[in-house]
Amino acid sequence: MKYHIVLDTNVIVSALITGNKESATVRLLGKILQDDSIVLLINDEILTEYQEVLHRPKFSIDPVSLNTILNTLQSIACRVDAPPVCIGLPDPKDVMFVKVSMSVDGSTIVTGNIRHFPNIHNAMTPAQFLEFIENNQHHGTI
Repeated sequence: MKYHIVLDTNVIVSALITGNKESATVRLLGKILQDDSIVLLINDEILTEYQEVLHRPKFSIDPVSLNTILNTLQSIACRVDAPPVCIGLPDPKDVMFVKVSMSVDGSTIVTGNIRHFPNIHNAMTPAQFLEFIENNQHHGTI
């Protein structure tokens, strides 16, 4: 079974700056990098956001490690053409994640800020998504 996800930038930031290697964000990022059943969906807008946000000095992420992770994510991700959408969200920049998720049926937005996606029924936290795929692997169904 394939799981198509759109990863909010805050999940990657959290995974890279947390000291807790057992956190849901770290476990999810590791799963994305190692498990081909999880298909990361991106477009140019999301990729630009990843690069701009993750390179901010306030996060103090090692540039060499960061570039390796960004290049790896870009190489394993599936690029999609996102349709325009008219939707109001608390943070207008988050619309890009909704647009990409709408391009692939059954995809999930994984975010650390679920409240930024009110009335978006395919949005989950990293912990919720990990639990979702674990339950599906045990039951063999969606």
